[in-house]
Amino acid sequence: MPLHEYLCHGCEARFEAITAAAKADEVRCPMCRSVETRRLISVIAGVGGRTSGASAPAAVPSGGCCGGSCGCAR
Repeated sequence: MPLHEYLCHGCEARFEAITAAAKADEVRCPMCRSVETRRLISVIAGVGGRTSGASAPAAVPSGGCCGGSCGCAR
């Protein structure tokens, strides 16, 4: 289940909750128990992405991308 970040409109607390996608909009605030909560958009870190137009690939550890268990070892 994914981790979501929330903002409570009742007490303005920010909190995180692990919830199923179907129940993600029904989370109560753990501080004041209000149902007036909203999910916030979270920043997701990418792995191996390019930054500022760089064309060089990301460095791969000596055992491959996952230590060699996937068969991509150099």
